[in-house]
Amino acid sequence: MNDAKKSNTSTVDRLRVLGPVFSLQDMVLHFDITPEQASVYLNRWAQTPNVKKFGPGVAFNLLFHPDAEDKQMGLALTKVLRRPFLMVGGSSIYHSGWTTQVHRQMEIAVPIMRGKTSLPKLSCGVKLVPRSVRQFNKLNTHINPNASGGDHIPVVMPAYALADAYIATKAGKGQGLLTPADEIDKDYLDDSEVESFRSALKDLGASEELIAEAIEEYEACLDPDSEDTSPGFF
Repeated sequence: MNDAKKSNTSTVDRLRVLGPVFSLQDMVLHFDITPEQASVYLNRWAQTPNVKKFGPGVAFNLLFHPDAEDKQMGLALTKVLRRPFLMVGGSSIYHSGWTTQVHRQMEIAVPIMRGKTSLPKLSCGVKLVPRSVRQFNKLNTHINPNASGGDHIPVVMPAYALADAYIATKAGKGQGLLTPADEIDKDYLDDSEVESFRSALKDLGASEELIAEAIEEYEACLDPDSEDTSPGFF
């Protein structure tokens, strides 16, 4: 493509051929431009309502796909991370139906190699949380088949998500991850989840002392048959 034709191609025409989520690499391939030129275009577009940056070199095409942020989050995560990911924390608790409290952010666990904790900053209320490969693989074997985080985002079973968040929080690494006991609605549980929570804590490496502390804190809200000891109004 010659330089004159490149310069005469409008933003609308360029965005028309891009998908709901696109990367700098997509732009380079589609428009026969350099990565530097693609970066300039993306920065310019992101200053308009047409495009919203999501992470390093990845953005949502809102001009032709206005619902991309809601419907294509899994694709966006795939393009940014290029590695497996899982929904954990309060997001998992909400999408699994243990609470009606809408979580303000989406927590996504990603595997990292030993000594490497740096993760990209993302927009749209998405927070990446690092997990060792061993810990990630354990979480990955407990995916909730009845829950969906939207657009192919696997959701960790709520007992494991709660256990993972509890362990991380007590280690000072889980700010905002943990769903408080009073936000879990036991009326939405079919059976007691106390033992599944205990088992998850043990499987994820919690000490006996930490397990006892966690069970004491969450036992009442994880058992639908437990008596409500909260103060009444009558």
